[in-house]
Amino acid sequence: MRLTADAQVVVWHDATLARAQPSVAAEVRGAWIAQLPAEVVVATPISPTGDRVLRLVDLLTRMRAQLPGTWANIEIKVDHNVPGAPILREPLVTAVLEAIASTGMADRAIVHSFDWAVLVQAAHEAPHLPRSALLESLTLAPGSPWLAGLDPTSWSTPQEVVAAATQIGADAICPNWEWPCDGNPVAPRGRLEEPFVAAAHTAGLPVVAWTVNETAQLERLVGLGVDGLVSDYPDRVVAALAGRAKPP
Repeated sequence: MRLTADAQVVVWHDATLARAQPSVAAEVRGAWIAQLPAEVVVATPISPTGDRVLRLVDLLTRMRAQLPGTWANIEIKVDHNVPGAPILREPLVTAVLEAIASTGMADRAIVHSFDWAVLVQAAHEAPHLPRSALLESLTLAPGSPWLAGLDPTSWSTPQEVVAAATQIGADAICPNWEWPCDGNPVAPRGRLEEPFVAAAHTAGLPVVAWTVNETAQLERLVGLGVDGLVSDYPDRVVAALAGRAKPP
C-alpha cells in the first residue's frame, strides 16, 4: 500500500509510477489520486492485460461484497532506501487501518510489512488485527532500520529471530524462501528449512514463505509444513497442495 499526496491509500507495489507509465518517474507519494493512471500497462501471470491503480477502500469494498470468506493480506510499504519516505509511515498506517474499519473488513484483514515499526503502530491502534512480519537478508543487516529498533547482530538461531518477531507483536512470520533463516544476516543465500518452521510453530507463529514460483520449491515447502505461500502462480500453489504440481 502507498499513500498519495492527498492522503489516499492505493494498492501499488512500487514507490514510483514508472511501471505504470514508463515515461513518468513520479513518486506515488507526490501524486494526487486523480493524477494516477486509470489503466496500468503492467502484465502479470494473473492479469496479462494489466491492472488498474485501485484505492484500498474500493478493493476492500469489492472484496466484502464479492469474496465472502476471503482474507486481505495488506502489505504496508515503507521504503527506508528512499529519502524522506519513513515520515509517511504513521499517516499511511493510520489511513490503512481506517480503510479496513470503514469497509467492514476488520474480521478478515492482516497487516503485513517489512517495516516492523508498522506492526508496532498497528498493534497500538488496532490490536484486534493480526500482524505479519516480513523478513529477508536485507532487512536483517546490521544497523537495519526495518526492525523497530531491534539489533539483529545478536541473533544466531531461528529461535532468536522468531522471538524478535514475537517481541514486536507479530502474529505470523513471513521469510523469503531463499533466506538461510539461521539468524546470521551476512550468511550466503540458502533456503528456508525445517528448523525455522519448527521454531516458529513452537512459538505459535504461522510461517508464510515468499515469493515461491518453482514447482519443486512449492512442493518442498509444503512438505516442510509452512502455513502459507506467496506466489506469482496461484495455480501451481493449488496443485502443490493437492500433490499434483505442474512443471514450471
